[in-house]
Amino acid sequence: MVNAPKHAISNEGEQALGAKPEISFWLRYYAPSFDKQIDEEIKRLLAEVERAWNLQREILELRLVPSKLNGQPFPDAAHEEEIYKRDFLPRKNVLKARTGTSLRDQLRSNSGRFNLAGTLAIVSQSGIEWLCPPYGRDPKFGFHSDARLDFLKAALERGPDFLSERCPSVTKGQPEAELIDLFLSHRVLDGEVRREVPIGGRRSSPNWGYLIGGS
Repeated sequence: MVNAPKHAISNEGEQALGAKPEISFWLRYYAPSFDKQIDEEIKRLLAEVERAWNLQREILELRLVPSKLNGQPFPDAAHEEEIYKRDFLPRKNVLKARTGTSLRDQLRSNSGRFNLAGTLAIVSQSGIEWLCPPYGRDPKFGFHSDARLDFLKAALERGPDFLSERCPSVTKGQPEAELIDLFLSHRVLDGEVRREVPIGGRRSSPNWGYLIGGS
């Protein structure tokens, strides 16, 4: 897996905490896709985007186990759940605001199984900023093509500006949320910082609302 780049901060990191940092995005692919050709094409396009625009790519390989039906390699459900709770769940409100669809509808089946394999995401130091699920059909690209490939082709053509357009400003309902975003973006602490922490059988998180287009 490619190491994620540190969040870019202008003036060599000497900004005051109250100043807005320069946002740096990269691309993350939760591999593999079930279709081998699609999987190879996603990896090829990610490499092309990196070469063309210096947009770093990160490939997170899901743990595979033999399927109980046919013995073929299949994503481990426990690993998918772990990653879902770690990477996606803390950003559920931001992602719903930007995609218009809940995480459950995008990454879980009707029976509740997690469907992370093949997901493509835009990531910043704050976490996942936007996602394209493996079975998504984005009307911006057309319903008869794979939205992930169409997204990557557009990223290859337009570069960082295209990624920024997919991640419009999201205004939080409480000022504390903005402070957390600034804190995370400036990387004051090393290591992993989580917005939500499991407490017993429940997950503790602030109940903040999100609106698109705020400053």
